[in-house]
Amino acid sequence: MDDDYLPFWQTLRATHHDLEGRFCFAVAGTNARCCEVPIVRGQDNPIFQGVSPQYLQPFAVSDVAEMSKIIGKYMGLTFEPEVFPYLEQRFGGHPFLIRKACSRLAEAVGPQRPSTISPSLCDREDARLLDAVEPNVAQLLTMLARWYPDEYAALS
Repeated sequence: MDDDYLPFWQTLRATHHDLEGRFCFAVAGTNARCCEVPIVRGQDNPIFQGVSPQYLQPFAVSDVAEMSKIIGKYMGLTFEPEVFPYLEQRFGGHPFLIRKACSRLAEAVGPQRPSTISPSLCDREDARLLDAVEPNVAQLLTMLARWYPDEYAALS
């Protein structure tokens, strides 16, 4: 956490209290660490347990279908319905990883539009799809190991 963290959150918290709750804020990110650490640079963390983390659930097949159809429409791509369960299962419902995989599938069909993404294309591209998301998975695991060692150990 950088030098601006404490003064920024101290100001927001004070404003929230001074205005008796009429000023609200939301924190959005990839993890809730900023709300879970009681001490930051030797001082009380102004937002420690001050917000209630709400975690997004992994995408269900219907969510994968909705996202893929909307994004694919802009790219001139349609998806055969059997592709959505494959993407959900293969990438654990993780929206970012699914988007990366869809981008790789779009590259695989080439510039010809309109085009259709089929299950057979997914099968042919499976290894390349995994290669495409591997750096992101490695980053997720690194962050998990760094900030949440107990949870990371539970995966091992």
